[in-house]
This record gives sequence, structure tokens and C-alpha cells, in this order.
Amino acid sequence: MGIGHRPCVGLATVYAWDSATVYAWDSATVYATPYVVVHLHSAKARVSGGHIIDVADLDLSDPATWCEHHGVTVVDGIATVYKAVDNHWTTSRGIDYSPGSTPSAPDWRADGRRGGGLHFSPTPWLSQTYYPEATRYVSCGVSIETLMPILGAGAAKCKAPAVVRGCVEVDIDGREVVR
Repeated sequence: MGIGHRPCVGLATVYAWDSATVYAWDSATVYATPYVVVHLHSAKARVSGGHIIDVADLDLSDPATWCEHHGVTVVDGIATVYKAVDNHWTTSRGIDYSPGSTPSAPDWRADGRRGGGLHFSPTPWLSQTYYPEATRYVSCGVSIETLMPILGAGAAKCKAPAVVRGCVEVDIDGREVVR
């Protein structure tokens, strides 16, 4: 494998060279040349060579660790996360995320599973993976004390019971939209 990204899962073996990136999961084996980056996601994976970024021991169920890992800005206990919405500032669930609003979840459940809360992503473009029909994006401030990472949901996702700092319209890159 030369230039590119490659997941390595199960009992797979990957030989990587050039400036490739490998994601090593499970009991995978990776042989890498010096300029290959290997993201180690399992203590059982074996890696020889390359530049290793070891994330196997990160506790991504911890809100602060999840935010740091996904580049979520946290200031004074408020995490800035993102939601993809339609032209009416809502989603298929009917919650209003219009600028300035502070929605709350009528079905809050304090666990790391899908459902039971307002769901967010660490970036606007990731939020679009959950709502491809989106035409607008908002940044929302949620308390890190109540933020719950949702693990195993595919693209990075978290939930919270409420928005505590009003929603702000942003573009796909997270820049505030001024109208």
C-alpha cells in the first residue's frame, strides 16, 4: 500500500510504504516504512515501523477526552458542537435549532446510546453525515457536564439534554454566517 488510507481490522496484515496512513484495529498486523502513520486502536494489534499514534487506551466515553480527541472547543465548561438542519432550522425530529434558541430534549436519557437526547457532531461537515438533506448548520453550546459521547455510531457523535448557549448559524466549515 503506497499513498492512501487503509483500515486494518481482524487478523489482517498490511504492508504500508510511502506516505500511507493505516488504522490498526483488533489483532491486525502492520509492517510500515518510516514515513507511514499508524493509528493504533487496539492493544492487541502488532505494528512494526512507521510513526505510531496510540489511541488504544483513550477513554472516549469520557466527555472531556472525547472533545479533545475530536477537536471540540470547550470554554468554561461549554462544548461547541454542531447540528445539520433544514431551511426551517429543524430536523426530522422536529426540534427547533433556530439562531439564538436553546432547545432541550423531551426524551433525555443519560447514557451513551443513540436516542434520548439532542444529537450533535464535532464539526458541521460530520453533522451532515447524519442529515444529508441539510441546508444549514448551527453551532450549539452544550455543558460538558451533561455531554454524552455516543460510541460505535459511525461518524463521531454525542448527545446532550439541552443547548445552554444559543444556536448560531455557521457554514460547513464552522464559520459564523452573518446576514
